[in-house]
Amino acid sequence: MNGVNEFIGIKIKNLVYQNPGQDTWTRDGRTDIPARANFIPSQVTGCKNRQTRICFSVFVLLFIVWGLFGEGIGGFALPTVYGKEPGEEETPSFTPDGIILHSADCTGPGGKYTDFSASKNFHYIIKKDGKVVKVAADKAVPHVGSEFNDRSLSILIEGNFGAEDVFRQILQGKKVETSLPPTQWNAVKRLLFKLMNKYQIPLSQIERHIDHDVWVNCPGLNFPYFELLYSMSKDMIRDAKKPLLEDICKNKKISIPIQNACLVVDKSEKKLSIYAGKTLLKTYNIGLSRVPSGDKEKEGDLKTPTGTFYICEKYPQRAWMRLSYPDKKHADKGLENKIITREEYDKIIASVERDGIPCQDTKLGCDVGIHGVGFPYGKMRTDSTAGCIALEDPEAFEIYRCIPLKTQVIIKE
Repeated sequence: MNGVNEFIGIKIKNLVYQNPGQDTWTRDGRTDIPARANFIPSQVTGCKNRQTRICFSVFVLLFIVWGLFGEGIGGFALPTVYGKEPGEEETPSFTPDGIILHSADCTGPGGKYTDFSASKNFHYIIKKDGKVVKVAADKAVPHVGSEFNDRSLSILIEGNFGAEDVFRQILQGKKVETSLPPTQWNAVKRLLFKLMNKYQIPLSQIERHIDHDVWVNCPGLNFPYFELLYSMSKDMIRDAKKPLLEDICKNKKISIPIQNACLVVDKSEKKLSIYAGKTLLKTYNIGLSRVPSGDKEKEGDLKTPTGTFYICEKYPQRAWMRLSYPDKKHADKGLENKIITREEYDKIIASVERDGIPCQDTKLGCDVGIHGVGFPYGKMRTDSTAGCIALEDPEAFEIYRCIPLKTQVIIKE
């Protein structure tokens, strides 16, 4: 889904977020919030004069101070609450098309246990012993999180994964966890699979609170988000009677990550093959845009660029793997055709020479990558991107797991 150079603005309450790192995923025509949404204070609705911006800056400062030193409730700093308060009329219902994960250390100061099951903030709570507590009907709108929660199932996973300030928790003698007990881990997977099957929710639509709200660090830096989705990916691939890339590597005595990995994309065949050196490991079906033929020349042309690139960035949400586009070849052509300026050309060349992320704000287009397509497994559309290379969600996660940064990617017609 590429490559659109234009930022994707998304308004939540009075905040405007932008998406410089991924392309446009939609749910029934609605643009989703990106993985690393950047908050742009100068573009907050209503901040059109100096006095308003100063007031807003003071508010942000006070909010940060409260986050650092406030104790929250029961030792857990609850996220912003939207919606109706208890006792008011019921909130409207919806059909779930995503799942948002939260976490909480339910043991507050003095060892007092905080029971969130009485709140309307979540649909489900999964305790450490694996017990699943249903808090609200699946189609009831919860109060917690951002407005994007109005179409997602909200699941609270009990545990301390650093959702609060980690340094403060260490000073308080709290243990920051990095994994879930086996019973809880299995309960989380069972519930997620059940909800995915019931509502036809794609794997990549299981997201974290922080992916939608930059004000919070929930479910925490140490929450095993990718490990959870990768484990589910393996189950889904096995159920589809397909070989696991991990098992193929094991049988061929190839270590993971594959240090000499190379991805070869054939646009005409809509196939992606992964190699270890000259050894073919596995081939995948891919999705491109509606008009994939031809090399990419400028933003908005929906083309997938051809040539040799490298993976210059990885981010676990949707198994995002950025390609090093624009490269020197495309920059040369862009300069010759006066699509970019000499200054922009020099920035692109400098970043490519140091194997970094090329300049992403030129008219050559940007944000070309490989990622999960966001459809239920086995139902991928092959023309749904804007220039990126899309994979079935579980297969995107297994490739993400097995290749390192700087992996070579060859794209040919």
